[in-house]
Amino acid sequence: MAMADREALLGLTYQASAATWPFTAISTCIFGMKVYSRFRLQKSALGWDDLVISVSWALNMVRAAVFQKALDSTRHISTANPTDSVSTAGFWVIFIDAWAFLSIALPKLGVSILIIRIFRPRQWLKASIFTLGVALNILAIVGFIITFVQCDPVAGQWNPFRYPQTHCWDRTIQVIYSCTVGGTCLNI
Repeated sequence: MAMADREALLGLTYQASAATWPFTAISTCIFGMKVYSRFRLQKSALGWDDLVISVSWALNMVRAAVFQKALDSTRHISTANPTDSVSTAGFWVIFIDAWAFLSIALPKLGVSILIIRIFRPRQWLKASIFTLGVALNILAIVGFIITFVQCDPVAGQWNPFRYPQTHCWDRTIQVIYSCTVGGTCLNI
């Protein structure tokens, strides 16, 4: 890796880190306001929406931390020892890509339950809203699984030096699935 390429890579990792943490802080503030209003203002029993949104927030914190770990591992890629440094960075990058499925879909289920609780729609609409939230999560879990079953052996995805004989599905399968689920999540 040329020095200019390494500097460009370092610059991108710092930009990605700088973009991630403000959004994580904003989501934490919004979650904190929801928790505050639930306990201080409403004083009602906790519901399923509270549980799902709390788990979503916790998973988002894990996502942010793992993303930072992936960026840090990428910064430490060594041209002198690519076998170890690339495999570590590759693992964390693939893991965060898989984790993104879950961090996008689960909050939608929490918001679906919240909408149902607040607006109390007719039974058919309640069933539709809840079914869409659950369906998105099923699609996300399938995407998470696809990420880790698409290569044999699995570790060959992030450690091609140690497993040169790795056989993987065509990469377009994962890309098309990811774009489809991501687009569906955005439209619902």
